[in-house]
Amino acid sequence: MAEKILILDRGNVELALPRDWTVKPDPAGFLRLEDGTEECLLEASYMAPPPIPPGEFDVSERLRRVLETSPDGRGAPVTRVDRGDLRLAWADYPYESDDPKRGRRRPARGRWLIAENGRFQALLTFYYWVDDAAWAVPAWERIVATLRLGFGEQLRSPLEHWSMREPG
Repeated sequence: MAEKILILDRGNVELALPRDWTVKPDPAGFLRLEDGTEECLLEASYMAPPPIPPGEFDVSERLRRVLETSPDGRGAPVTRVDRGDLRLAWADYPYESDDPKRGRRRPARGRWLIAENGRFQALLTFYYWVDDAAWAVPAWERIVATLRLGFGEQLRSPLEHWSMREPG
């Protein structure tokens, strides 16, 4: 699958997207990332939170608290994964939504993920129709597998990013 690299905040957040996905800023302060068919939606935001004392509000607890604000996500089981210096917590839940293309309600899935490394935190929310799971879930898994958070050493130019350097 051909990919493009999305670099945010001069390298402090990066992830790979399928090449046909579009990236649009949303006035609410996050990015809308859509597949070419507009059948699934990924929203991404990030921040540099103040230091959190060890043992208080770990990444799983933060996600649980965010999920409590969503009627559909409330009570969804949270999975935590540590990947090097990155701590991830994610949840998956079912819901129904109106499909404007088909003019009816359809079963859908939502996935919310918080990733943090002690310096930055990213929130990804992903929504897709259940009958698109065969391609939507692998796309999500690849995006999450490529998610990286930096440590504040910002790139001076996009050409400094590893994906832009000449092999050698």
